[in-house]
Amino acid sequence: MGIQETVPTGSPTAGGSGDKAGTTASGPTISSFRVTRKPSCPAGTTVNPIPGTGVRMEWRVADATSVALSVDGPGVYRDDYPSTGSEELTFPCSGGDGDTQRHTYTLTARNAHGKQTRTLVVTAPVHDIPKV
Repeated sequence: MGIQETVPTGSPTAGGSGDKAGTTASGPTISSFRVTRKPSCPAGTTVNPIPGTGVRMEWRVADATSVALSVDGPGVYRDDYPSTGSEELTFPCSGGDGDTQRHTYTLTARNAHGKQTRTLVVTAPVHDIPKV
């Protein structure tokens, strides 16, 4: 099983906010986004099946008004997460014995001044389940 993390994209945007104190507004910051439980695909036999397990991830974000999670593409799974949180998701497996199942998870933090994203690619080996 592997986990690959990509570098953050969408660097926070800095700009003058008109604040008299001379501070500048900035976009959100993702300080961590990681897998806390690796997934597994179903295994065993039809007589003694071993169920697969989902993937669990957690994150910490600062200065965000919204935190969203996308799975395998641009569609949003959910967009109302807290700044510090976790989620457990199913990990669908398909393919033949020895194949590797891969799913991509993207965390997006937004505020009025910009957005930041971080992506994790999570993999698990696919197992043949012989009929007994």
